[in-house]
Amino acid sequence: MGLIALGYYLLTTVIAVTTGTALVILIHPGHPSMKHISHKEAENLRDDTMTRASDVIMDLFRNLFPENIVRACFQSTRTVYTIMEVHSTTFVNGTESLNGGGNVTRTTRFLREVISEDGMSIHGVILFSVAFGIALSKLGDEGQVVVRFVAVVNAAVGEIAKLVMWLWSLESMADTFRRLGLFILTVTLGLLLHLFVTMPLLLFAFTRRNPFTFFRGMQDAGLVALEHPSSTASLPVTLRCLEERNHVDKRVSRFIAPLGAIINVDGAALFEAVAVIFIAQMHGIPLALGKVIIMMLTTTLASMGSTSIPNSSMVVIMIVIGSMGLPMEDVSLLFMVDWFLDRIRTAMCILGDSACAGVVDHLTKEDASPRNPTEYTPLASSKASTFPSTTE
Repeated sequence: MGLIALGYYLLTTVIAVTTGTALVILIHPGHPSMKHISHKEAENLRDDTMTRASDVIMDLFRNLFPENIVRACFQSTRTVYTIMEVHSTTFVNGTESLNGGGNVTRTTRFLREVISEDGMSIHGVILFSVAFGIALSKLGDEGQVVVRFVAVVNAAVGEIAKLVMWLWSLESMADTFRRLGLFILTVTLGLLLHLFVTMPLLLFAFTRRNPFTFFRGMQDAGLVALEHPSSTASLPVTLRCLEERNHVDKRVSRFIAPLGAIINVDGAALFEAVAVIFIAQMHGIPLALGKVIIMMLTTTLASMGSTSIPNSSMVVIMIVIGSMGLPMEDVSLLFMVDWFLDRIRTAMCILGDSACAGVVDHLTKEDASPRNPTEYTPLASSKASTFPSTTE
């Protein structure tokens, strides 16, 4: 059951990131005038995009295992190519010509070099954090002291970062709001595509069940998510809708829904992928295919480790932007619209958790022991429920 859920969540997250990346590249909300650059200007902008796919993969492994974890918090490793012109002179019959020269041949070569640049090596930091967290969990109560300390420091840094972002100066308000409008359109379109196309197709493909009837039974959970943008806060209503309306086995629902509230980050991953490329577009920084792939991988891994609380995606965005060496001064703009988009993302993630529960319930129904109706008790009766159900 657990492996099926993890595989399903990973699949939907990758699809969501791919959808968001494709839309932001197609719509280009950050800097629409870049659509009209000439071919020559485009070639000049690609001077930094000559790395090969093998170099991107090797850079990923170098950053996964940094030599110094403290240095990895400030610098990352990248392969670059420097253009060099080699001049060679060919003489006629072994002697110089009358004008004192020969046939000069110019050959362009590329010097490959591995350099360190400013920006967090997020992959190495994440891997070290996972290993360090596993080690702390094995220490029991002694390790909880460090865990609580790190949690408090993380919360304090988040508050400081939020204050700094809000106080950051804004320029060109008209142009800024126009770009933010296109950004909201891009993210909303990606979320709607994932909600009404990707998830129904996956649910129907695995269960042969009408997805819209299934999602209609989850309408209470979706409405709660629009009001309280937290998957954890919406968990009681989600469980009730799954068990009472969609008749999902409580052994499945009470395992999948809490798990999905932690690791199902389809909406957040899509939002973060769009936001990172949006920031790059605002500064006229083109991203090569290799960097886009690394960004998608980083966003997927970082978002799956984020907490299911409001505005947690902003921390992940700053981490990814810092790891890619992009400027952070415009991240404050995203705070202006995150309160709205966060509610849509949360509603979509809750429906994604429900779809996963439906898929797992269908796939494990034959393997599970027969259900005993006398043992089934709804999560909450209609009288004791905090959130009243709507009549259909």
